Amino acid sequence: MTEIDLTTNKAEAERHRLEGNEHFRSFRYHNAIKSYTSSLECQETSSVLANRAQAYLNIKQYERALMDSARALELDANNVKAIFRYAKALENLHLYEIAAEKISKIDLNNPKNKEIAKLKQHVQDKTNCVEVKLSCGEKDEFLRSKLPLTEIKNIKTIGRMELAEQIIQDKLHISSPELSSMKIPPPPTTSFIFISVFQRLKSRPVAFAEYFLSIDKNNYGDLLDEVIETEMIKCLFVGFDILANQSNISELLECLIKLADVSRFDIAVLFLDEAAKDMIRKMVERYTVSENQLSILQTLYAL
Repeated sequence: MTEIDLTTNKAEAERHRLEGNEHFRSFRYHNAIKSYTSSLECQETSSVLANRAQAYLNIKQYERALMDSARALELDANNVKAIFRYAKALENLHLYEIAAEKISKIDLNNPKNKEIAKLKQHVQDKTNCVEVKLSCGEKDEFLRSKLPLTEIKNIKTIGRMELAEQIIQDKLHISSPELSSMKIPPPPTTSFIFISVFQRLKSRPVAFAEYFLSIDKNNYGDLLDEVIETEMIKCLFVGFDILANQSNISELLECLIKLADVSRFDIAVLFLDEAAKDMIRKMVERYTVSENQLSILQTLYAL
């Protein structure tokens, strides 16, 4: 891109940003989101992402607000507005402990941070909800080919499932006659079928992994866009960890990489705990893997 093109893009981005601000001040939040999106398509900046996050908060689309503020913090870790909106989205998703942890990094004695100090009072001493219900969120086109919108590290486990216990159970299932005689269902043709099969197989991660491998990677979007959940990815990790060998490791990693094309992937990965991530880290350490695949995997899953 030439210097002239860059200058033009910046000018267009600024024009759309100002337009979005005008819509926002007039409480036209959906229009503001459209304008901010147009600005981001010209030039991605932390400030505009934070602005769009606030617009999403105002229309109660908390998952989208979380994604935008997380990406804003990737671009500028010191963006206080993005931190506040990130924590505010977490509060509305009832993830109080994570919100409190994020706020703890801010200087609350600064008069400019009064809103953050007030938010801290709302979230402190509250515990995370056991289960988070996520609504479907479509990625913007300008974000599809870029890095995932994630910044959380060392995220606390919010589910009750213990991965170590799950692995033990799965290994017991492997040696049982029930699994050896169990027929893996055919590839799903609808999202409903996929969910139904997952509910049957989630206690048997190896069987679920084999089922998942039967799905054409080009169909991930159609089947999983509206249904992918953190629990499914964790179950897949466990199954892949047990199935993995030198001859199939490349295929397994390719499945995990292709999964990033699913629209809710960013949110689902956001809530992966360190135990799940560590399982994948150890799996790739056991085998010779492509440096390119490894690099992409580390970025997508924040390993």
